[in-house]
Amino acid sequence: METVGLDNNNVAVALDNTAEVASNNNADIVVIPQRVQTKNRVKYIIVRSGESASLLEKEFDMLRWELARYNELENGFEPYEGQILYLQPKRNRAEVGNETHIVREGETIYSVSQLYGVKSQKLREYNMLREGEEPVAGTTLWLRGLRPVR
Repeated sequence: METVGLDNNNVAVALDNTAEVASNNNADIVVIPQRVQTKNRVKYIIVRSGESASLLEKEFDMLRWELARYNELENGFEPYEGQILYLQPKRNRAEVGNETHIVREGETIYSVSQLYGVKSQKLREYNMLREGEEPVAGTTLWLRGLRPVR
């Protein structure tokens, strides 16, 4: 849940200054961005500056191991600003309509798995990639099942 406070005019605002205010005749309407979002029917957040794993675990009432496991990270990892972190286990395949992904420069199986909320191991299986093997830029990755055999 987003942290909300009141400004000098008793208008609700997000305490992290991410709220947008829109005027509607006599009243100010404050739009507060959702902290928890959903991708592939899995809840996730985007890490803010200064947040630690332990802070996030407390904020979202998670067990110490859950955040690392759900995001395929080592225990004791330190999150960085802008990182996508899932609050629930990722799925085995992407949402309907997200059949493929064309790899861009610098992307890895892990980064693609975080973009779509799909387990890295499943992406490796679907695309016949061994552990440690990464796709090159321009490669089409299959996100919902085995790639067609050529």
